[in-house]
Parts: sequence; C-alpha cells; structure tokens
Amino acid sequence: QRLFVGEYRQVFGLNFPAMLPAQIQIESGWRDGLTSSANARGLCQFLEITGENLERQNDGLAALARFSPAWCARAQSLLIRDLRRMVAEGRSPCPAHLFAAAGYVGSPSTLRREIALCDADPACNKNRWFMNVASKQSRRDDHFRESRNYVTKLYSLEPLYAESGRWGVSICLR
Repeated sequence: QRLFVGEYRQVFGLNFPAMLPAQIQIESGWRDGLTSSANARGLCQFLEITGENLERQNDGLAALARFSPAWCARAQSLLIRDLRRMVAEGRSPCPAHLFAAAGYVGSPSTLRREIALCDADPACNKNRWFMNVASKQSRRDDHFRESRNYVTKLYSLEPLYAESGRWGVSICLR
C-alpha cells in the first residue's frame, strides 16, 4: 500500500483520487503477474505498446522494472493525469476522471474521437458525454459496453477506497 500511495502522491499530491486504487481492483483484483487474453500485464494491466509509449514520454519510468508494482503505480498515475488533462476542459472533476478512465480502458485515440463527436453535437452535455455518445459511438459494440461497464464499476468502488482514509479522496462525492 505504501508504494502505491507514495507514487500517487508524487503525481497528484496529498489528495490523490481514490479511483486509482479502485482501478487496480477492477484491472487485476490486486493480483500481480496476471496476463489477460489481450496480453495486458501486471497489476494495472498495461499492454506492451502502452508501456513503451509511457516510458518514452516520462523520464524515470523506464528505470523501473516494467510491469512491477512500482512501475504500475507510476505509469497508471501518469496516464490518468494526462488523460484527465486531455478531457478536463468544460468538465467538473468527477466526469473528467471517469472519462480518463474510459480512455485508460478503451484507448486515448478512441476517447479523443468520441469527445470530438460530443463537442460537435450541441445536444451533447460535456459532463455526461459518456452517456450521450452511445448513438454516435466510434468503437465496436463490445468495446463500448466494456468501457461503460468499467466506468460504472469504478464509480461504485471509488467511495469504498476513499472511506478507508488510506486510499485517497473521493472525486465523485455522492
């Protein structure tokens, strides 16, 4: 736990989002050494290409053993931070983090396409984009359902980690 809290604080400060450990619960159930059917690996279930890209973009990440718990915590923090920045404009913190999580599980490029669809549609609410884009999706149906289910699970797990007092703060206060 200390390792993850330390890495999360380096990227987000003392009030890091409790959604980060909730993501690991969803990704791997906190079991290290897993490899998915899509070849995603480790606690955070990163693909090799995603790991390579993150290491190219972030000094110091490559010094850690790829897919180790320390690497996972830092890579996850950096990727979520960057995805949140990408989606933050015009959005409150909770939707911004949920959309970042959709990019984490679905891919940043898909997230960009779907945000562009929402931005081009005057009826699309930026804070509820994920629910509005269903009729305009740019992913296969199974991938879209997976991302939507992922975000729903994350939204329900986040308060459990925040309530512990050790795993960050709630971004989506109820």
